[in-house]
Amino acid sequence: MAAIFETIDTGGGGDFTSWQAWEDAIPVTTSPDSYTGEQIDEEISGAVLVIAGHTTTPSTFIQMTAQAGASFVDNSGIETNALEYDATKGAAFSNTNNYITLMTPTDDDIFINRLQFETTSTSSITLSNGGGTQSETVEADQCIFEFNNTAGFHPGGPGFIIKNSLAIQRASGVSQIIESFNGPNFFNCTLICPDSLTPATNAISSAHGTGVIQNCLVFGATNVFVGSTSWTSTTNLTDDASAPTGFTTQAFTDQFENTDNDFRLKSGADAIDAGTDDTTNGTPSINGVARTSGNYDIGAWEFVAAGGGQAWPSRVKQMSHLLNR
Repeated sequence: MAAIFETIDTGGGGDFTSWQAWEDAIPVTTSPDSYTGEQIDEEISGAVLVIAGHTTTPSTFIQMTAQAGASFVDNSGIETNALEYDATKGAAFSNTNNYITLMTPTDDDIFINRLQFETTSTSSITLSNGGGTQSETVEADQCIFEFNNTAGFHPGGPGFIIKNSLAIQRASGVSQIIESFNGPNFFNCTLICPDSLTPATNAISSAHGTGVIQNCLVFGATNVFVGSTSWTSTTNLTDDASAPTGFTTQAFTDQFENTDNDFRLKSGADAIDAGTDDTTNGTPSINGVARTSGNYDIGAWEFVAAGGGQAWPSRVKQMSHLLNR
């Protein structure tokens, strides 16, 4: 088996000038190889990506990531940069057009990590596998998703795992932050509608099945769930005044450096050291810190006191999912 790494650079300095050109060149049957696309430190805007039509295995996967050193996770100011979508801080993929889905993964064994995604239209979606069978195995790790649509982030199926990632709903007063189907799974995620906006009615719309939500911060919604509420929920925090099982109510303003545009944990946050250990899904954090047993923070960010923390090297972060499969 060969692990094939190819660079995406719109300026022509890499192997491909677009994500879709990279995907189109991947063989229908990936075996015996795995294929990793690595975006340089630039914002790719105005395009979309569909990953579909491939036969994969857990060891002959398709991976979408940032080139070593090019991710917002690798930025020298990661510990002080505001945690939100910011294309000046690392590889980013965005679209301002109406009625598009920025990323559609409908194959199995798809890994998306260390990238930022943004859609700004009220009719567009950052990520959805809604066009697939919703039985795909897809994993998004150490990513930022920012959107402005009630269905702007739309993962589905029990094989869809989102971990150590941030999702920001920028639309005011919408019905939900996340629209989920058939039970996706969230581990150490921060799911937010900013405090300056009218709260979303619900954080997670959960139709046709339930999933797992663990070590997550869910803020800016009146209710955590609408639809099925029988998710497997463990050590989560929310500002829902009537928090469901597995969630504890805490104040929005007590958790973050800024409740509108910086979702790093602040000193003294209730989330610090309050999570459940999970070496499979919980580490490293969105800021590249290896979480330690008994001290997992809740949410995507792992708080690091000045001079502390242990960052994972870029290539280890890209390939860490292999250690857990």
